[in-house]
Amino acid sequence: MTPFTITAEQVGRYQPTEAASGGRIAVSLLNAPQSISVVTRELIEDAGGIRVEDSLQNIAGVTESTIPGAQDRLTIRGFQTDGQTVDNFKSYSQANLDPVFVERMEVVKGPNAILAPAGVPGGTVNAVTRKPLFSGDFGSVMLEAGAFDAQRTEIDVNQVFGKDRNFAFRMVGAYQDTEGLARNPKKTVAVMPMFSVRSKSGAQFTLQWRYDDSTVQNYFGIPIDPSSGSTNDGRLLSYVSRTLNTYDSDYRHEHRPEFLALLTVPLLDGVSMRVAARYTDFATEGLQDTPSIATAQEGGAINPLTGYFTPGLVYGPAPTFTPTASAPMPTTLSRGGTLQNDTWGYVNVQNDYVYTFKNGFISLTSLVGWAFNRSRVNDLTINTTKPSINYAAFVPASGAFTLGAVSNRQDTTDYDEQAYVTQSVGFLKDRVTFNGGFSGNNYDLETNDYRINQRYDVNLHAQLRSGGVVVNPTPGTALYYTYAENATPSGWPDSLNTAYAILFSGAQPLQTGAQNEYGARADILGKRLFATVAYFDIVQNNYGVQNPGNLVTPAPIPPLPQLFSNRKAKGWEYELHANVNQQLSIVANYTAFTNRDPNNVPFRGTAEHAGAVMADYQFEKDSRLGGLSLILEVNYEAKRPGDAASGLTAASTASNPIPNQPTFWLPARTLVNAGASYKFNAHWSVQLNVDNLFNTNYIAASISRFVVVPGDPINVVGKIYYRF
Repeated sequence: MTPFTITAEQVGRYQPTEAASGGRIAVSLLNAPQSISVVTRELIEDAGGIRVEDSLQNIAGVTESTIPGAQDRLTIRGFQTDGQTVDNFKSYSQANLDPVFVERMEVVKGPNAILAPAGVPGGTVNAVTRKPLFSGDFGSVMLEAGAFDAQRTEIDVNQVFGKDRNFAFRMVGAYQDTEGLARNPKKTVAVMPMFSVRSKSGAQFTLQWRYDDSTVQNYFGIPIDPSSGSTNDGRLLSYVSRTLNTYDSDYRHEHRPEFLALLTVPLLDGVSMRVAARYTDFATEGLQDTPSIATAQEGGAINPLTGYFTPGLVYGPAPTFTPTASAPMPTTLSRGGTLQNDTWGYVNVQNDYVYTFKNGFISLTSLVGWAFNRSRVNDLTINTTKPSINYAAFVPASGAFTLGAVSNRQDTTDYDEQAYVTQSVGFLKDRVTFNGGFSGNNYDLETNDYRINQRYDVNLHAQLRSGGVVVNPTPGTALYYTYAENATPSGWPDSLNTAYAILFSGAQPLQTGAQNEYGARADILGKRLFATVAYFDIVQNNYGVQNPGNLVTPAPIPPLPQLFSNRKAKGWEYELHANVNQQLSIVANYTAFTNRDPNNVPFRGTAEHAGAVMADYQFEKDSRLGGLSLILEVNYEAKRPGDAASGLTAASTASNPIPNQPTFWLPARTLVNAGASYKFNAHWSVQLNVDNLFNTNYIAASISRFVVVPGDPINVVGKIYYRF
C-alpha cells in the first residue's frame, strides 16, 4: 500500500481516521497540519439528501449559499465557492454533483498551496469518488420515492476477477426524474464505470469514466416583500403562494463525459509515485430570466445617513436627505436575463513522488510534484426578455422569450503550471512534527473577444508558502499551528474570461491572502471520541463575487464585472465525533466567526453562526428490534444578508464614511430532520427520511430582493434497498 492510499479503517459509523486532500498523501486526522473534516459514505446515505451539500452541514464552517439548485455553491468560513473539486481536480459546473459518484467528502479548511493554490480562501471541498474494490463481489439496487425531490433509482455493482484476483470492475449509476415543491422539474442521468488492476508489488492502476446529464428548471423563487428592510427579518412577498413558479421555460442543462486515470507505484524502499490525469469536454446551456424593477420602485430606499434600507421611505437630495413616503412597490415586474451556451474543456495532469523514512529518533515525509492544467471555454451569451409578471393576478405564461443583443462572445484558453514541495519532520517518536511547503505557480491566460474583435493576454506568477507544527503532549491529543497562503487570478477558475476581466474591466490581477490557524484535537476514550477546536484568521485581498447588477432588465452589455473587495474572516470552529457505545453515534459542530469587508459589512448569504447535531442509534442485532436504526438531525443557521452590499452612501465624508448595508436579511432558522431504517436480512432493507420534521417556514437562499428561494416544507422520502 502506497502513502497515497486511504485505508478503509473507521471508528464507528461516521468517524474515519485518515484523509488525503490536504497534501495528496494520506495523513492521520489527529496529526494533520491543518484543519480537515471528512463526511463518510454512511453519513451521506443516512442524511438522505439529493445533494452532497445536504450532508456537508455536519462540517463546521460549511453552510448553504445563494443557489441551492445548481453549481454546488457553498460558503466555507464565509467565502463563496462554486463548481466541483473531484479527486483533486477542480472544474466549473452548472449541475450539482450527483451523490452516487461520491465515496467521501474531504473538507480542507483555509488556503491550501498544494491541493488548491488558486482555490477559495475559506477552503476546498474535495469529493473522493467511489473506486473498484478488491474485497469481493457485491451489488445493490435502490429505489426512492417521496412527496417531492425524490423519484430516483441507484445501482452499484462490484466484481473481482482474474487468477490472482487482481482485477476489479465497478459501476455505479443513478436516474432521477422528479419535481421540487414548486413543480420545478429535475432530471438527471449519472453513470460511472471503472476498472482497476493491481500487481503483487503494490502498484495499482484505475481507469474511470464519469458521465452525467442534468436538466433542471432554473428556479429562483419569488421576490422579497417590500416591508423587508435592513433592521427586520425578511419575508417573502405576502400576497402570493410560497410555491408560485414563474420560471416556465428557464433551465440549466449540462452534458458531461469525464475520463480519469490514476496510477500509484511503490518505486523503491520508502519511495512511491502517483500519476493522475483527467480529461473532459462538456457543454452547459442555460436560460435565465429573473424579475426586476427600477430601484426607485422598490417600496423603500437606503437612508444616506445610516446606510439602512427603510421600507416605505425615500430620500431627497443632499444636504438634508429629507425622507418622504415612497410609492408602493408595483405588483407587475419585468423579466429579463440571458441565454448562455458554453463548451468547456479540461486537461489536467498531476505527478507526485513521496519519500518516507523513520527510525527511533526522526521521521521524514517528503513530497515533491508538479501539476499541469489547461482549461478552455467558448461562451455565447445573448440577452433575453420575457413578458412581465403581475404577481397580484398571476397568469401562467407560455415560456416564450425574445432574443436581444449578444452580450458576450468569447473564447478563453488558460494554462497553469504548478511545482510544489512539502517536508514533514517528526521528533521524539513524532511527539513534535514540523511541516512546511512551497508552491510555484504560473498562469498563462488568453481571452479572444469576438464581439469587439480584441484579444487579451495575461501572464501571472505566484509563489505560495505554508508551514506549521503539530505537538502531541499526550497520546491521543494534538495541538497545532499552521500558516498558509493563496493567490488566485481574478475570478479563477470559474470566470469565463479571466484575462478579459483583468485587462478590460480593470480587475486586480491577483486575489491574494493568508491564514493563521491554531487548533487542538483529541482522539480519546479508546478512539470513541474525536473532538477538534480551531481558531482561524484569514486576510484576503481583491476577493470577487458575481455582480447582481447583471440581473436587471435588460442585462448590461457587456456584463458587469465581479464585485471585488478586501475581506477579513476570523472565528472559532468546534467539531465532535462520538461513538457513545456500539449502538449510538453522534456528529456535532458549531461555528462562530465574522467575515467582513473593510467597512465591517457582512457578505451576502453568510451565516456567521451555524451548528448541527446528527445522532444515529442502531439497536442490538440480537434484540427484539435488531436491524432497526433511528436518526435525528438538527441544524441551525443564524440570519444571513439577503443581497450584496457595496460602496458608501451619498452622505459619506472622508471623516465619516457611511457604508451601504444589506437591504434585507434572511431570518435565522432551525430545522429538524428524522429518519429510520430497517434491515430485514442480508438482502433487503428500507429507509425513511422525514426532512423538516416540524414543517418550519423559512427562506433557503437569495441573490437579490427579487430572487429569493423559499425553504422546503416537510417532505417524506422512502427508499428500498436490495443487496446481492
